[in-house]
Amino acid sequence: MQKRTKRLSIAIVGGGFCGVAAAWHLLQIPRARVTLFDKAFIGAGASGAACGLLHPYLGKNAFKSVDAKAAIAETQKLLQVAQKAEKLPVANFNPILRYPKDETQKMLFQKRAAENDDLSWQNGALWIRSAATVFSKHYLRGLWRACKQNGARFVRTCIQGMDALPRFDITVLAVGKDIAQFAPKLPLKYTKGQILVAKKQGELFTHSLMEEGHIALTETPKVYHLGSTYERRPTSLGVDLSVAKKIILPKIGRLCSIDQLSVMSGRSGVRVAPNVGHYPCLKQLRPNVWIITGMGSRGLLYHALFAKQLKEAIE
Repeated sequence: MQKRTKRLSIAIVGGGFCGVAAAWHLLQIPRARVTLFDKAFIGAGASGAACGLLHPYLGKNAFKSVDAKAAIAETQKLLQVAQKAEKLPVANFNPILRYPKDETQKMLFQKRAAENDDLSWQNGALWIRSAATVFSKHYLRGLWRACKQNGARFVRTCIQGMDALPRFDITVLAVGKDIAQFAPKLPLKYTKGQILVAKKQGELFTHSLMEEGHIALTETPKVYHLGSTYERRPTSLGVDLSVAKKIILPKIGRLCSIDQLSVMSGRSGVRVAPNVGHYPCLKQLRPNVWIITGMGSRGLLYHALFAKQLKEAIE
């Protein structure tokens, strides 16, 4: 590659996991100048509402996700960048415990533990040692602070459609539910997700817990994120505590007595995932326009790896 002699102006649309990770990686290109656009603020969408469970063993069968080792490693690197800039913990690195819902799943989990070095079966649960519980808002804030220290700037504005894109050398569309405004033919599906923010009485949890529902640690002791919903035809995109409680609390009851929990608030966002499979989308839409989207419930797992791959493709 020839050394760049002029600045490369890069616009990023979207201030979630993918957008901020892309900003960090693209800033590593010599003489790159990065501007991030969002209609609200960093972490205003689904990324800021994420419960923060980072691990590669998703789905009822707990198969290891594609490119899991590389994906976890890249996310871990960005967590360290964010924590250094934020000067506060942005994640808890204790293993996540995943409990089986029945005997069939118990046998599957025991099999996975025998197949993978970073898994173990202990006390009736699958222990995921490579996991972390990310404090999403702190992480995004810290990573964006690191981006600003490297020269990135933020512009709060709503960009609707390809014709409204700003004129830059490169534009990256790192948007979730609004991606249809730019690329309506992408084979994607949209699902509303809600979590509950609850305070617990009694003994502290030291690990995030999963079964059909989950209890995720937060940066605040005795406050947890309970989740999650998967609403394909929601009546609204905002928080609906009555719906969230109806769906989530019965699942949580198998992990913890709900009498110990006091729901304080909720969060909601729209997950965007591929129609088929789970691998996200990194695509060049035009010679100077790239798309990074379709993370679904795997945003924390894949966002850093895909941002790195984007940087390598643009260099």
